[in-house]
Amino acid sequence: MHRRLISSDMTALLLAQTMWLLLAGVTLGQVAKNQETVAAAPMSAACAPELQQFCSDVQTGQGRLVQCLAGHAGELTAACKLFVTQAGQGCAPEAKRSVQCIKPSDTDPAIKRFDRVDYVLFNQATPSTANLLVFLPGTFGKPPGPTAFLHAAADAGYRVISLDYNDEPAVAVFCPRKPAACSGNFRRMRIYGDGISIDPSLDNTKAETIVNRLVKLLTYLDSRDPQQNWSAYLEGGSPNWSRIVLAGQSQGAGMAAYIAKEELVGRVILFSSPWDFVVSNGNARILAPWIATPAKTPPERWFGGYHQRENEASLLAKSYAALRIPPQNIRVFKGDLPASEKAKQDANPFHGLGLYDPAYEPDRAIFLGRSP
Repeated sequence: MHRRLISSDMTALLLAQTMWLLLAGVTLGQVAKNQETVAAAPMSAACAPELQQFCSDVQTGQGRLVQCLAGHAGELTAACKLFVTQAGQGCAPEAKRSVQCIKPSDTDPAIKRFDRVDYVLFNQATPSTANLLVFLPGTFGKPPGPTAFLHAAADAGYRVISLDYNDEPAVAVFCPRKPAACSGNFRRMRIYGDGISIDPSLDNTKAETIVNRLVKLLTYLDSRDPQQNWSAYLEGGSPNWSRIVLAGQSQGAGMAAYIAKEELVGRVILFSSPWDFVVSNGNARILAPWIATPAKTPPERWFGGYHQRENEASLLAKSYAALRIPPQNIRVFKGDLPASEKAKQDANPFHGLGLYDPAYEPDRAIFLGRSP
């Protein structure tokens, strides 16, 4: 499952922003339309008068300034309202970075479910020849997700997409007591949609598959800004996988791993997955067969990390061995829970720390390397 490390201050901020969005009646579609007429700008530019008038005595940091602005929703200029709306979605403009949030159905009207937001990020100095990193969130997750990791990827020279997709229910919830091929077929259904059906209530439409979502997003970006050459990440109407690095958390990492088995990708980065399993001989758990199948992506391009105290650590160790990830490319995180997490009720509190805990930033940097 996807996990966020979130402070009480941030929770208050998100609640305030959500209330503002409801009161203002602002939707992502309206935001997209507004962006055509209101230039996106960092907070200091978009909200300078409001910051001076309403928030001059507010301490900076932890989203307090945005929370202050959201409390004066009815008194903000159009540019500042847009900024606050974007901040509520994790899509606020940033200095020296290009940030876009795009509704998937805007790229393909046939996308009907899990139609939340695709997040696009790159540093303005990054050339169009850079490789693309595509991040897939875990179960119940949605883009942007791990913004610190995505920013680190942008600083490592990548263009970055955090892609929305059909991430419920989890593979590991649906498949363990079904035939051994279930997990692989389930993932293929969600990724390619090429005829394999698991269950009519779960089946993706072709439009909602991960591959179609990515292709349509890249096509949309290229049509809006052809100078950025987004079409270079496409080849014959499919993703140009050699130019793409895949990364994911939990269920999203399993999707990334499955694609890296089927395609020759630039690199694959796995956080706490896959651990797909089949229950056999009573309660014995055996890794799903697809994990040990040959991969088109060579072992030296695989990287993975998990925490030694997360619930499925033993399965993850077996999985990473079956995937043939080189030992030097694996990190087993061992630190304690951050103080902010210790009081929380969580059945698997260490699941996700490898992606979110600042203590493991050097390990994530090794996973990322640098874009060619």
